[in-house]
Amino acid sequence: MALYNQIPQLILARNNYRIAQLTLAKTLGLDLTPLRGVQPPLEVRGEMPYNPRDISLVQAIEVAKERRPFLKQAPRQR
Repeated sequence: MALYNQIPQLILARNNYRIAQLTLAKTLGLDLTPLRGVQPPLEVRGEMPYNPRDISLVQAIEVAKERRPFLKQAPRQR
């Protein structure tokens, strides 16, 4: 019975994975015609390493202002 209770979560995970693939394919400008079938035209190989940065929010905002001058002119929201 426990196995059958997990099936909806498996379906949800598969759907979320497919949506993520379709979103990535659309972002990359790949062909998304419905005639291709249910799978997006995307085949992922290998790994993409993630190196987290240890930076505070205040530092991140200052770096953004330095690198993107238009952010200095943006109105502040409080």
